[in-house]
Amino acid sequence: DKAKSTAGLYIHIPFCGRKCLYCDFYSKVPRTGEIEAFLDALGVEARLRNKGKFELLNYDSIFLGGGTPSLLSAAQIKSLFKHIRSHNQISPSAEITIECNPSSIQIELLKAYKELGINRISLGVQTFNDTHLEMLGRLHDSAEAKASFKEIKLAGFENISIDL
Repeated sequence: DKAKSTAGLYIHIPFCGRKCLYCDFYSKVPRTGEIEAFLDALGVEARLRNKGKFELLNYDSIFLGGGTPSLLSAAQIKSLFKHIRSHNQISPSAEITIECNPSSIQIELLKAYKELGINRISLGVQTFNDTHLEMLGRLHDSAEAKASFKEIKLAGFENISIDL
């Protein structure tokens, strides 16, 4: 029964504020309008891929990775979820994760994430050693990483992972 087919969904958001020296994932600093064009292309792909046998997938896991998905504005994340929801079902118990960089955490984003059903934050700290963070080309320092974690907790997120 197609209506009961479950799947996990990974969406790679390939944009970053800066390319870190250690990162082997495909990522780039976006040019003006590039994020919007990328989201439009994802919408087209969602419509094309969800014809026929994929039409009634029910996602029980969604992971927005990157790059830095938290680089997207609240409006851009809402647009992305509009595409996902218009062509698929999302299980009420789905784990929905977004990778965040401490330097891009903002309360407006966290509120939008909660409204969209995102229930897990993966915070890319990498290390709490400021010398190492600078060597790695990270945009945050240890104080900002700790403050970001507190802000995420204050926003009501309970499922938080920290990448070290």
